Amino acid sequence: MHKIWMVASAGCNSSGGEDSTNHPQPGGNVESKKEDQYQSVTNNQSNSSSSVSKKVEAYIKEHIRPLCKSGVITTEQYKWAAAKTTDKVMKYHSKAKNANFLIKEGEKVKKLAEQYVETARQKEKTDPL
Repeated sequence: MHKIWMVASAGCNSSGGEDSTNHPQPGGNVESKKEDQYQSVTNNQSNSSSSVSKKVEAYIKEHIRPLCKSGVITTEQYKWAAAKTTDKVMKYHSKAKNANFLIKEGEKVKKLAEQYVETARQKEKTDPL
């Protein structure tokens, strides 16, 4: 079941007056309402993949944040490991509508993040600034 969200917003060219395309009125322009609904649906679809990616990234960061806080890894290593892990996970779940796959695959994702953390630490040892 798809939810359609109607979003009312003032555009850049808005003079502050009411506009039926932004605020559907009873008995208003039916074509504008359909167009608004279509735009809301397509925006939600494009946002769903980025939303899943953000949830995956948050899951990974939550797991490796203590390593950064305790000084085991630097913030650069933390960010690098989180980004690499997120990219790899999303490569295999690019069509996912939600992040429920983390329920089953969460431990694998955590292990992958730990491997990237270790790689970052090894890289630091071989290439110190």
